[in-house]
Amino acid sequence: IAFLKPVGIHQWRNSVSAAFPVNLYYGGSFFTTQTNALLADNVSSDITVVEFPLVYYVISLLYRVFGVNVLWFRMFQVFIGFVGLVYLFKASNYFTKNWFYAGIIPLIIFTSPIYSFYLNNFIPDAVALSLTFAGFYFFMKYTEERRIGPWLFAMLFFALAGLTKTSSLLPYLGLGTVAFIDLLQVRR
Repeated sequence: IAFLKPVGIHQWRNSVSAAFPVNLYYGGSFFTTQTNALLADNVSSDITVVEFPLVYYVISLLYRVFGVNVLWFRMFQVFIGFVGLVYLFKASNYFTKNWFYAGIIPLIIFTSPIYSFYLNNFIPDAVALSLTFAGFYFFMKYTEERRIGPWLFAMLFFALAGLTKTSSLLPYLGLGTVAFIDLLQVRR
């Protein structure tokens, strides 16, 4: 499906997500995201509410360099997904201390039809999950080292995941607050 237009059961949501970087490419504003509303006229508008459009903006930059093609959107999503799986492998390796057993968990996630399908599509859920995997790795690194650097990276990845998909803010709020209180107690 790499070269196909938006497909699947959520084709309408895929189409809306695919429209954001195209409109940014053609001069849309980062702060007023637009869809392709065919019914928009002088009274109504195609400006809509969206998650934080950082992913869409980066894809619009790819469109400016390589031209508008759905392949760039899909490749960017898959790249972030693989980065998340690498960090999931590292986190698993932290617990198992065995690269073979650590590779089983990312392999199960990667072979999940739902994860693979949505990662290779336009909906940001799988990207947010992949960013959360990276956040969990850095959070585990923080719990081991008790330094602020890994904690900041964990909060960065959790925040990016939450900005990409709002429901992914839970680790940011929960683990971030607990770790921040722990950091304050360690500094005393």
